[in-house]
Amino acid sequence: MEKTKINIEYLRLKSLFSSVDETKTELVDSLIQQAAFMKVELGILQNQIRIHGAVQVSSKGAQRQTEAAKYYTKLVNSYGTVIKHSTQ
Repeated sequence: MEKTKINIEYLRLKSLFSSVDETKTELVDSLIQQAAFMKVELGILQNQIRIHGAVQVSSKGAQRQTEAAKYYTKLVNSYGTVIKHSTQ
C-alpha cells in the first residue's frame, strides 16, 4: 500500500518539474524519490500522532515526546531540506 502511495507522490512531484530541462530533472530525480518517500512517511506518522498523541505521560506525571513525534520532527526538517534542494 505504501509503495503505491510513494509512487503516486513521486509522479505528482515529478510532474511539478515537467517544464524544467530534462537533464536537470534527471539530476534531482533521486531527491524527488526521497521526498516522495518522506511525504508518505510523514502522513503515517501524523496519523499515529493523531491516534496516540505526541506526548507520553508516565505514571509519575513526567511528560516526554513520543517516538513518533520525535521522528516526525526530524523527518519534516529533512523533507523541507530535500524539497528546497530539489527546487534550486
